[in-house]
Amino acid sequence: MSLRARILARLRRNDDGALMLITLAFITLLGLFCGAVLSYADTSLRGHRSSVSGRNQRYAADGAMEAAIEVLRDDRDAGRDPTYGGKCPDTQPFASFAINGIATTVTCAAEPGSGAPTTAGGGAPIVPEHSLLALGTHASEGIVRAGAVGLSLNGSIYSRSRITTSGVLTTAGKVYAVGSCSGTIVSLDPPVQCAPDDGMALDDPLGADPSFEPLVRFAPAVQTAPTPTMVLGLPVCSGAVFTLQPGRYTDARALTTLTTACPGATIHLAAPANGPGIFYFEFGQVGGTDDVEDHVWRIERSGVKVVAGTPKAWVAGVPTLLPGACKTSSDPAPNHGVQLIFGGNSRLDLREGAMEVCAESNDDEQAIAIYGMPTLPPPVALADGASMTSNQFTQPGMAEGTIDDTWATAQDQPNPNVEVGFTTTVPSGASIGDVTVHVRHRESAGTAPQLVITPGDGSPACAPIGLTEDATAHTDGLAGNASACITNAAKLSGMRARFQASTTGGWAKVDGFSLEVEFTGTLLAPLSNCLLTEPYTVAPATGASGACAVVHTVPGTTFAVQGTMYAPSAPVHLELGALSVQTVSRGIIARTIRFDATVGVAIPGNPIGSPAIGTRADREVLITVSIAGQPRAEALVRFGDGAGLTPGATVDVLEWTFLEPSG
Repeated sequence: MSLRARILARLRRNDDGALMLITLAFITLLGLFCGAVLSYADTSLRGHRSSVSGRNQRYAADGAMEAAIEVLRDDRDAGRDPTYGGKCPDTQPFASFAINGIATTVTCAAEPGSGAPTTAGGGAPIVPEHSLLALGTHASEGIVRAGAVGLSLNGSIYSRSRITTSGVLTTAGKVYAVGSCSGTIVSLDPPVQCAPDDGMALDDPLGADPSFEPLVRFAPAVQTAPTPTMVLGLPVCSGAVFTLQPGRYTDARALTTLTTACPGATIHLAAPANGPGIFYFEFGQVGGTDDVEDHVWRIERSGVKVVAGTPKAWVAGVPTLLPGACKTSSDPAPNHGVQLIFGGNSRLDLREGAMEVCAESNDDEQAIAIYGMPTLPPPVALADGASMTSNQFTQPGMAEGTIDDTWATAQDQPNPNVEVGFTTTVPSGASIGDVTVHVRHRESAGTAPQLVITPGDGSPACAPIGLTEDATAHTDGLAGNASACITNAAKLSGMRARFQASTTGGWAKVDGFSLEVEFTGTLLAPLSNCLLTEPYTVAPATGASGACAVVHTVPGTTFAVQGTMYAPSAPVHLELGALSVQTVSRGIIARTIRFDATVGVAIPGNPIGSPAIGTRADREVLITVSIAGQPRAEALVRFGDGAGLTPGATVDVLEWTFLEPSG
């Protein structure tokens, strides 16, 4: 083979190897490229699937949230603060929905104050939650409705014992009983919840005693009932008006004589122009024997009208319409009301005639017309600034009136002074004893420190009180140092104390002031004797004064209470009739409550009500939707309930958040 042929043959062998290498490299690169493409495609597909799943879960959470809002919307207790008997609802979770094949669960939590009772102006509640609240736990007490005639109530009812009715009992609100329920009970706001089977228990805050305080804690001055003019041995009563002034009444027989011997008379329990009228009844033995007549004020005369409060629509000095004879808070001023407080074994028994009681009422206080005294702890003495708050002081650094080494400087001034004001008051009816002002101070020699007291009633400042001069911190305040100056409640409230010294060339510093007040008085007596006997029975007590209830009425009478009746330790017993007008506008709270309605026709109207059914704040509820046990959406929702009358009238979503799953 020639040289040329051998070279060409070698070149051909070399080209074949190169092509193989190129082919192998191409296949390798193609494999890598396809792998990358396939990996990208797989990742993209998995991302797409995840995105679709996320969108589906969001869609499911969104749908579940909207469905949950509709579930809660129409129930004015759903999502209400549990303090006021709300539920969210009773079980957690309260709802579950399957949307596009995805299972969701929903829970909710009430915001603090959600659906709370309020005043018309949005302040603290001034009406009880229930039209009837029976606090006793005896199995034979509770709320008892005797008689076959139907009775309607405007508001919810709650018994810590049983609820039993012979006729149909209809209420516009909810029905709760820790014990059993028997008879026909119709709630316009179902369900009726009775006994432990329905989750009722004695520790339920909705059935707790609200522990309302009386307007006073000390007995006012003793008053005597007026007596009618006698002519030829007979009382002159027709058209007469007898006025009882606020105070303490101890003679039941005198009141009974006045309201029994005078047909056609008006007995007016007056409310002062500048505040409520406090009538405290603590009846005791008058004659040689202690019998029921010594303890029961009976109103038992046809045509007699007893009106307690500021007169309304009186003509020629006498009431013409009852109810409607005394002013309430909705009437123009003066519109002060009264509070009738019953202590000891004192009772009211209305057997004939008419009576209306209008409570003292404003936007900040309960309107309690009739108050049966429970056992209350004695009031705490005011001492060492116990009643002071920071806004009661004019001098910076004197906050809370404490002795706290926060010094106010009075230095290099001809007549430096540091002054504070107090708003301390003593309970109504109490007498002021020693009044002591303490001041902690230090000063240089020759400054002649003094304490000057100025009464709160506008009278001139009292004589200066000399203080001990010392450069080290010390407290002055001889017991009773202000007693000669501060002699009554008007002088005490708003009084001022001033430290003064002559510090030309010297210095003086004040750390703080405090006030100590001693007071004495006769505490109101809690209800006692047969009023505390359990169980309550309807058998008349000795004599002709009805059963032993703090308030007892009979059919055919007019008994109108513009306010609340509160007697947590005693029975209230109202006997209703077709010709009766017996109403309690703000509900009854008592140990046990009994109604008798045995006449042959239905009782007109809704005699017992509580406007609390229409005085609620809107509900604010936090709703959470979970999927597979993980929260996926939260919303804070406000339900506008029209003060409780129109649940869910408006719905506002305040916040709406989608949550990413953990892990």
